[in-house]
Amino acid sequence: MEKTYIRIKDIPPNELSKNWDTGVFEEGTSVWPGIKNEDGTIQILLPRCQQTAAYTLYSCLCGNKYPIYEVEGEEVGIGGTGEPLLKNIVIIKELKITKEGKLC
Repeated sequence: MEKTYIRIKDIPPNELSKNWDTGVFEEGTSVWPGIKNEDGTIQILLPRCQQTAAYTLYSCLCGNKYPIYEVEGEEVGIGGTGEPLLKNIVIIKELKITKEGKLC
């Protein structure tokens, strides 16, 4: 298994995500930590604030209404719900959710 990052929604032009609880911009773009499985699927890992993170993740993934990307970049901090913050982001590929609920 290999570590990776998932970004739901487009990357902000300034690479700064806004913390919606505080209204303050964070020091990088919020991403979800993930693990690439041997079968090519990706497992998203929840950060420390799991209840808030699970709700946010569920809201973002419902209905495939936002683009989902596998990305890489430089970790520059931790966001308000414990998620990694990245700068110098490169999109590896766009991901889709399969009928079985797998991310690949």
